[in-house]
Amino acid sequence: MQLGHLPGQCCHFLKLVTKGFLILDVMSVYEVNVDFCGYALLPKCVQLLCACCWPTTPQQPYTVATFHLLNLFGHLNVQAKTNAHDFWQVL
Repeated sequence: MQLGHLPGQCCHFLKLVTKGFLILDVMSVYEVNVDFCGYALLPKCVQLLCACCWPTTPQQPYTVATFHLLNLFGHLNVQAKTNAHDFWQVL
């Protein structure tokens, strides 16, 4: 996964590849390699937000939740009073 550019564009200033990066999504948990753009002045957490991923920490993120997953949890929390623990167990 390459961040910091539009899909299909290559980055010639890649920062070190982050291996074993976890993406929590509605369908599964994915382990991928992530390339952050080293040219953009945006921090890693902002590059992840631009890719619709919420980082678990602003410093050196290694796990993210997709906006789709967070949206689903938000709806289930409000409508069905589902707590985070039960939601995670269902996934």
